[in-house]
Amino acid sequence: LLHLTLLTTYLQAAVIDFKAASEAISPWLLSVRRDLHQYPELQLACHETSARIRSYLRDLDIPYQYPYAETGVVGRIGKGKPVVALRADIDALPVDEPQGLHFRSKHEGKMHACGHDGENTVQC
Repeated sequence: LLHLTLLTTYLQAAVIDFKAASEAISPWLLSVRRDLHQYPELQLACHETSARIRSYLRDLDIPYQYPYAETGVVGRIGKGKPVVALRADIDALPVDEPQGLHFRSKHEGKMHACGHDGENTVQC
């Protein structure tokens, strides 16, 4: 029971720290999302998107491996176990984006329209 209490206390503290940290970087994350949204590229042609991602990783001093499947990037933070893997699609769809957003796609006929799935895996 003591171990469970200590674990619960640790996890609650970690969640609070994560929440504060995420709120602190929220404006930056929003700017990154909007930057990537404005320059969509179709499947297997995500060269500029991949370059932008690598630039962000370099700015954050996060090591990465490139290329995977031509334009894919794998960044690595930390080491050891457990391992948490986050996956994000970077390709767009051949769709015209409606008017109205100030961060609207600058590439006519291409848009990040499907809300791209995010997937995660925990490996112990």
